[in-house]
Amino acid sequence: MNLQQHKNQITDCGFSVISNVYSTEEIERISEFIQNIDTSKDTFRKSEDLFAIRQFLKEIPEVKDLIFNENLKTIIREIFGENYFVVKSICISVFPHTAVILAIMSLSKSLSPKYLLFSL
Repeated sequence: MNLQQHKNQITDCGFSVISNVYSTEEIERISEFIQNIDTSKDTFRKSEDLFAIRQFLKEIPEVKDLIFNENLKTIIREIFGENYFVVKSICISVFPHTAVILAIMSLSKSLSPKYLLFSL
């Protein structure tokens, strides 16, 4: 996976769109976990056209290995560097689209978080 152009685009524009981070199977498995979760907790918001899960990785820890697949680990390591960790995770569905937002930070770099948005 050649990520140099994405790294350059993030430096220049503040974002980059990276395709094929997740396989169809991974997306289906993540979606299944989201659809089968108990939504009665305070960390869930649900209306007719919006569904959100705050503390996404804490509420559905089973998705962590799916979210942090080898592709994502490579992207984080090659674009941002080593020693990054999640400080915030949110899943937002504005029907029919679902996205996961992760804020990651590094103790060895600046204290500004980097935001990753994934469309499922």
